[in-house]
Amino acid sequence: MKLQTIYLTVNDFDRSLDFYRKIFNRHESLIMPWGQGSDRVAFFELDDFRFMMSFEEQLVTSTHRQRVWLEFEDSDPSATLERLEVEAIQISERLHHTPAGSTAFNVVDPDGNSIRFGTRWDLPKL
Repeated sequence: MKLQTIYLTVNDFDRSLDFYRKIFNRHESLIMPWGQGSDRVAFFELDDFRFMMSFEEQLVTSTHRQRVWLEFEDSDPSATLERLEVEAIQISERLHHTPAGSTAFNVVDPDGNSIRFGTRWDLPKL
């Protein structure tokens, strides 16, 4: 089994689209209508999976909204950190060593979802 798509709902499509263009350092592969009214979806094709970001009026107005934690393996997180600082992305946790043995930093997207960029880590052997 392989992860195919991460699907994230957002409150402000345009603001989030700008944010994720900066995070992924690329433009989306596709933007299209989704559902009805002003609902839209954007797809980013990444190395091993697809990232899908959608704005759906019905979900945005819902009181039941969950936050998501995304973690991306990054062979050079310090270079990514420098690039995102130039893009004026707010860093929520500076570059640090984690208990799992990776070097990582965190940002928060416009909807409050945490995103970590860090070197690969493996589960400890018990």
